[in-house]
Amino acid sequence: MIPQTKRRLAGATKFYFAKGKVTILDTNQASPFTALINFSETNDRPTVSHYELDSDVYGEIVEETPKYATRKFSIERAVLYSSDLLAFCGVSGDDLINQMSPFTLFKVEYQPNESNPSAEATVYKTTCYEECWFQSNPKDYAINGDLTIIQNVDVKYVRKTITK
Repeated sequence: MIPQTKRRLAGATKFYFAKGKVTILDTNQASPFTALINFSETNDRPTVSHYELDSDVYGEIVEETPKYATRKFSIERAVLYSSDLLAFCGVSGDDLINQMSPFTLFKVEYQPNESNPSAEATVYKTTCYEECWFQSNPKDYAINGDLTIIQNVDVKYVRKTITK
């Protein structure tokens, strides 16, 4: 039931990073993912068109066949003084080629407590992105006033599991 109020109940989302193949969020192994500005997820699955070749309507599409799915997400993060995103994830030398093993990203979504807004929010669902590999590493430098460096990386992952 949606509460009949004008005040807004804020949910929250937290991100955690873990080195290697980790499937269950353990805060002893995972670090909070800080300075995150934006997170966007994409799941593409292109298709191949098959055409009619031997009829009066040559070239008409007969069917579409799915190809392999591509699973990826983008992370936009502020670079904090000495630690860019790759360094935060344990990749040395500011070069993608130095990533020797995949990492795991956890997205934990909390929902507010409607009956008691001051109470701690409960976990709504946890999404685990497994076997993540960096695909790009651009950095944007904005020199309007204070220097800000925003890193927007693309990451491919192998599988996603959701627990509620």
